[in-house]
Amino acid sequence: MEKAIQSVGYDLLTEDTGTGLEDHQRAKYAQLKKRTLWAILFSLPW
Repeated sequence: MEKAIQSVGYDLLTEDTGTGLEDHQRAKYAQLKKRTLWAILFSLPW
């Protein structure tokens, strides 16, 4: 099943790749913080 899913262009984050999941979550959180900061900066009145 894993190979079938990967053959259509998706990847799986399983417990075997635990550090991959943590890295993915960490990257998403960093992106969220960055986008939030930019949103705050652009919403300030000048």
